[in-house]
Amino acid sequence: MPGSKEQIPQIAFVIDDRVTRERVQRLHQLARELRAYATVEIIEGEIPEERLISKWRSEKYALILVPWYRYLNYKKLDGEMGLTRVAGPTVAGYFADSVLPHELMDGCNFQRALLFDFYRMTNTELIRLIASVLFEPARSGLRPLFKPDITIFEEQWHGEQGLAARAQLFTMIARSERLDWKPRTAAIRICLMSLWSLFYEEGPGKSSALRKENTLTQQASFQFAQDPTLFALRLVHTYPGFNSYQAVHEFWPDGTKATTNSQLLLRYSDLLRIHTCPDTHQIEYTIIFTKSAPSVAASNEVHSLWIEGLEKNLFARASDPLAKSLPEFSAVNTENHKATPLEQQLRSKERLLSEATQKIRELVQTLKTREQVIREMKVGGVGTGVQFAPPDVHTLLMALQERYQQAEIEVEELEFQIAELSKKGAGQKDTTKLKTRLDKLILQEQEWIKSITIALAKMKKKRLAG
Repeated sequence: MPGSKEQIPQIAFVIDDRVTRERVQRLHQLARELRAYATVEIIEGEIPEERLISKWRSEKYALILVPWYRYLNYKKLDGEMGLTRVAGPTVAGYFADSVLPHELMDGCNFQRALLFDFYRMTNTELIRLIASVLFEPARSGLRPLFKPDITIFEEQWHGEQGLAARAQLFTMIARSERLDWKPRTAAIRICLMSLWSLFYEEGPGKSSALRKENTLTQQASFQFAQDPTLFALRLVHTYPGFNSYQAVHEFWPDGTKATTNSQLLLRYSDLLRIHTCPDTHQIEYTIIFTKSAPSVAASNEVHSLWIEGLEKNLFARASDPLAKSLPEFSAVNTENHKATPLEQQLRSKERLLSEATQKIRELVQTLKTREQVIREMKVGGVGTGVQFAPPDVHTLLMALQERYQQAEIEVEELEFQIAELSKKGAGQKDTTKLKTRLDKLILQEQEWIKSITIALAKMKKKRLAG
């Protein structure tokens, strides 16, 4: 744990007075455990914001922890510390009970966002997280989250590598015997794909403000590390003009935009940490999975989110000189690998889905053009009926894409389970149920692709006829 006895940081811990007695006791237990690394002052929940500001001026707390609803309503405390600060003390909100995205107010006007899950994460995990906030040099990078001898794996990304290769590599990594994170394979894969799609054109989700044109040649530094209690991914790339205010706007929890890359990262990770550096124009994404697995227990609830800007001296280097090459960690030898019939089938369906997506977008644009012409023709007219809003085709398409991705992951999981049972010498009786489910899922995907193709053909024929 970073820090020294000569300079012990101070924490102001405002207790949530809305939760049950048992959860209040757990908050006090966390405060007692934090005293091994900092001076902790317990403050009752009804303290006014002006009084808390006055105490901060005199005590100079390194960190103030407040209930999430007070954190969102406080208007002066963050400004007192410096709205555009990139170092120094900070204030963080926490929730000691379940919170849904719609319960949060619009966070678009915040310069930073620190919301931590004190409900589902264990005290050990929370202390690890709070320590990285307390001690400024530990706020960025993967190494401060682990023991000093941790092994970090690294590779340089560029768009020409292709998303499929990166996803397949990580599927193998998460299933390696050297790791204990097999149950999180699907979530890790989804987050990896969403990270890729934030920066490059290929991948799931709607378009992002972070995605630039012609990014195939742009490079990004990717790292990951793991120990028995924590699995972390990190991506760093350069994007001039993007700051913490825009990051909060992009990644604020929003249940109405569930298929965007930013919301997928929030939904499937246990902690999403984003740092921007005004000096170097770099962005750092850190996706963390913990053994307590809040995102598994309640995927639709709010999970831990940490967004802020950091000065250059606190922003960890994009490349770690001690990191090892990522392919070394591969669990499967891919040399001379021939695609299996299932892999060929999946690739064929991916091509069909991509073509269908493009055609739907073209049809949507045509419909919008026609609607505009009709509206112009009706200006000044009489006797027009009530105009109903057309369905959001793009949103429906994104939902279909998400379902397809989930089905694809389930297919791979079933194939993997069948292979594992075969290695252990299991009989046909043990694998029959899995094979039946696999065949049914593949058939469903085929019918789904077929239905889309027929619908597109009909829409195209209607458009040509009109």
